[in-house]
Parts: sequence; structure tokens; C-alpha cells
Amino acid sequence: VELFADRTFTGANVVAFTTNFGVFAVFFFTILYLQLIAGFSGYRIALDFLAMALGMLGAAGAAGWWVSRWGPRWPTALGCLLAGGGLVAVQQVLSPTVTTAELAWTLGVVGLGFGMTLVTMTSSALTVVPPERSGMAASTVNTSRELGGVLGGAVLGAIVNGQLTGHLSAQLRGLGLPTNFESLVINSVTHGSIGSGAVAS
Repeated sequence: VELFADRTFTGANVVAFTTNFGVFAVFFFTILYLQLIAGFSGYRIALDFLAMALGMLGAAGAAGWWVSRWGPRWPTALGCLLAGGGLVAVQQVLSPTVTTAELAWTLGVVGLGFGMTLVTMTSSALTVVPPERSGMAASTVNTSRELGGVLGGAVLGAIVNGQLTGHLSAQLRGLGLPTNFESLVINSVTHGSIGSGAVAS
């Protein structure tokens, strides 16, 4: 716990948490949208996310070179800026009619930001701890990353589900559907099937 007294170490763990929170948001929810709303095939989705993967690989290599010469501060800041700007760009272009090219360049920017940040956050944590604590520091950063990923899926999933069912309920009530049919439709949308119990009722 005493390692968190260092601002750099704490900042590296915060970045690790928020970066993985964002990574899981992009992967899971963007793919879900593309498949269910935009009607993308698995092949088209893979092409778009290939741009993100290539961006991460390229940025990771560049960040390693940059950190070895001038330290992790500026690469971390630039990585966070690119990742955040890329996420905003993804949100702007994402629509039922989005093209592969439109989405690929925005995901590429996200990949550049994430790739740069993932390298520098570990380096930041390791540079401020004694050598005998390096294993503990690296493990703490990895734990922060895992927590970010888990909470990213759980928190954002709960928000998406709440928004979906809330808006859907209001629209179904506006159509004048009976309550039992309303629950049937919501169950079908959120679970992908009607269910034998619902059909029997």
C-alpha cells in the first residue's frame, strides 16, 4: 500500500485501470453494435479491428523507443489523448450505415493511443520503485488493468441494459401493448429468445 504514496505510481495504476476500461468498452460494445445494428459480418468486423491491432503494435514499438530515451511521461499523456480522441471519433462515425473505411481509421487512432499507453504505464510504475519491489509494482499494475476490464464490462453492460430496457418499455407502452406482451418483447430483445415459459403463458 505504501507504494501508492508515490504520485507517479498511483497515476500509472489509474491509467492502467481506465485504459482497460476503455479497451473492453471498444471491443465488446462496438462489436455488438456492428453485428446487431449495422449488420456487419464477422469478416468486416475483423477488418476494422485489424486496424486497431496494427495501431497498437506500431505504437507499442514507438513508445518503447521513446520511453528509453526521454521517459514515460509524455508518451503516456499522448497515448491517453489519442485513445480518448479515437473513442470520440468512433462514437461520431458509428451508425447503422457506417462503412468499413470510416470505422477503420478511427479504430486505428484508438489502437495508437492504447498501444502507447499500455507500454508506458508499466514503465512508469517500475521506474519509481526499488528494484526489489519491481515484481510487486508490475503485479499491481496488472491487477489495476484486470479490474478496469472487469468493471468496464460490468458497469457499461448494466448501463446499456438499463438504457435499452428503459427506452424499449416506454416505446412499447406508447404502442399500447398489453403488459404481458411488453415483458415478452423485452425478454426476447435482452436474452435473444422468448423462452418456453413465456410462450406457454
